[in-house]
Amino acid sequence: RAEDVTNVARLAGLGALVWESVRRGSAAEIAGFESLEPVYLAAIQHEMLLAGARDEVVAALAEARRVGSMSRPAVLLKGAHIRRTLFAGRAHLRPMADMDVLVSRQDLRATRRVLAELGYRPRPEAGPELQRRWVNQEAWLKEIGAALSKVDLHLELGNHTVWPSMAEELLAAAEALPGDPPAFGLALRHLPYALSMHAAHAVFREPLT
Repeated sequence: RAEDVTNVARLAGLGALVWESVRRGSAAEIAGFESLEPVYLAAIQHEMLLAGARDEVVAALAEARRVGSMSRPAVLLKGAHIRRTLFAGRAHLRPMADMDVLVSRQDLRATRRVLAELGYRPRPEAGPELQRRWVNQEAWLKEIGAALSKVDLHLELGNHTVWPSMAEELLAAAEALPGDPPAFGLALRHLPYALSMHAAHAVFREPLT
């Protein structure tokens, strides 16, 4: 039923994508999906507000790497990666609350400096200490009009006290992504590992917050 699909789409953050797939159909095909149109329009507005700020971060990190301020490229993860590949030119169909970036521990100070120069400020992550160790991240925030641009810096993709750290291996094998500004993503062979770590975090996230 259309109602079931729209409910699942909202929960999964796929409302814009589902509306895009049906909006050019006949009245009968669209029936029941109309509630997703505002979601679609909000996704476009959100993208227009934040796209420039996100590109600015990616470009600044690439420049820091080019001039030698960073030893490794910053690597786009999860939604930031998918939006440059599967959703190139249609990023609004894959809404993104924050931009996840993997950086080398030795580049953390330089990365923080880049974000601070762009007007971002750090925010301590809430939640139990165990989850903070699991995520290995810190959040940086910047107000853009009525929206909030958030960059999550990751030093690991999982709890390296449980599994051996793979961060440096992931960074060393990073591959250039299509599009501008220049950016890097995980190598294809590392995507299954990244997905498994993300799934594990999702399992533990709810009980720990």
